[in-house]
Amino acid sequence: MRTQAALLLASSLLLTVAAPASAQDSGARRKSRSSENIVREVNKGLYLKSGVGVSPFFQTNSIGNPIVSPVMTVDLSVGNDIVDNERLSMAVEAQFGQQLHQGPKVEELALEAAAGAPFLVSGDLHVFALTATYEVSVYPTRGFGIGVRGGGGVSIVPLLMNEQYYQELIVTPLGIDAAVHRGPQPTIRGGATLEYYTKLSHFSVGADIDVLMVLGSLGFGLSPAGYLKYTF
Repeated sequence: MRTQAALLLASSLLLTVAAPASAQDSGARRKSRSSENIVREVNKGLYLKSGVGVSPFFQTNSIGNPIVSPVMTVDLSVGNDIVDNERLSMAVEAQFGQQLHQGPKVEELALEAAAGAPFLVSGDLHVFALTATYEVSVYPTRGFGIGVRGGGGVSIVPLLMNEQYYQELIVTPLGIDAAVHRGPQPTIRGGATLEYYTKLSHFSVGADIDVLMVLGSLGFGLSPAGYLKYTF
């Protein structure tokens, strides 16, 4: 009897110790599962984005060739996702970009001026653009987004050659004072955007394919660029 009583007491003690441990383990598992559900595969919010591409413009000379040839476009953007749903997002973005273009030579300018060309530039161009866009994207899958965006801003095309030489070699003999160099030019941009969220947390890659319109000077062009994006 004493042996049975001792065994019963030992079993009761084991059950008393095991029950809280089991409850703690179950609670820890539930907490772990809950934490896993909170972790997001796609980060949204404030972001920085850097892009590289080209920006060809389609103004042509008297024989149908483009007046300027694109070399490279680089830009840096900061933005914020103001709407963040599972299948829909909206963002506002400010972008500072630089474009390099090869322009016509002086002798080519003389021929164009003689032909009465309505649009001319002094030579190679370095374009600075400050724009803002509004973007709406949908997500066919969790890690891939496709959207549209649009906005505008200003572009500035400084004169790269010496001002005196510009006046002596181009303006005075050819009668040309290129409109593209006359201060800020209103700029409209808009197009499509693609984004893929990598397995590396906070990083995504994608492409913006914009249509550009620099009013009063460079005219209509395209600006496709691939980008790397970091969302905080």
